Amino acid sequence: MAWPCGHGNGHGPEEVGTVDVAESLRDSWHSYELSRAARPVPGPARGRPPAGPRASAEPGTGLRVPFGAWPGLAAASGPHPGPSPDAVARVAVGQMLHYFTTRFVAYVALVRVERSADIPAAVGWEADAPALELSALLRTWEERFGARVIGFEGASLFVSVASPPLASRHAAHVALEHVLTGATNLNDGAFPFAEYAEALRGERLWSFWWD
Repeated sequence: MAWPCGHGNGHGPEEVGTVDVAESLRDSWHSYELSRAARPVPGPARGRPPAGPRASAEPGTGLRVPFGAWPGLAAASGPHPGPSPDAVARVAVGQMLHYFTTRFVAYVALVRVERSADIPAAVGWEADAPALELSALLRTWEERFGARVIGFEGASLFVSVASPPLASRHAAHVALEHVLTGATNLNDGAFPFAEYAEALRGERLWSFWWD
C-alpha cells in the first residue's frame, strides 16, 4: 500500500469495540441533515415538477439522497457464490500493487491487528475521517459484506468486498453509509447519488478519500 499519513496516536481493538456504530451513523445522519437544511433550496424550474417527497436534493449539485429519515444500518448481503473475503482481498491487493508501482512508490506494511478493519485506528490514521469510528464501521462491513482494508494512499482508503449489494434498494442503503463517512469524494456534490448507488451493485472495490 502507499503509505498513509498516519502519525497520530493509535487505538487498541478494545477501544474500537466500544463504538456504537448505529449510534455513530445516526449522529452523522443528523449532522448531514442539518448541513443540508442550512442551504437555500431554489424553486423548481419552470415547466418541471418539483422533486418527489422522498427525494432530498442538494441545491445545485444533482445529489439526491432517497431517505427522509435515518433508516438504520443496511442489512448484510446474502451469501455470494465465489471466492472467500480473504481470496478477494488477495486479488485486489495484487491489482492495487500493479496500479501503484506503475505510478508511485508503493510500500507493503505489516500492522499487528487481528482484523483489517482495525488498521486505521491502530496506526492513528490522520485523515479527516475519525479513525476510531471508521474502524468500528469497517468491522461491521467485514461482517455484513466480507470487506477487507487493503490499502491507503495518503488520505485515501481502499476496501475489497466479497459480498457487495446486488439489488438497487440495498445498494442505495449501503451508499448512504458511504456518504455518512464524510468522505470528500462522496460529499463534494460532484456525483448523482443514484448513479453512485447503482455502481455499488456487484462492485468488489470501494474507495474513499478525505481532504
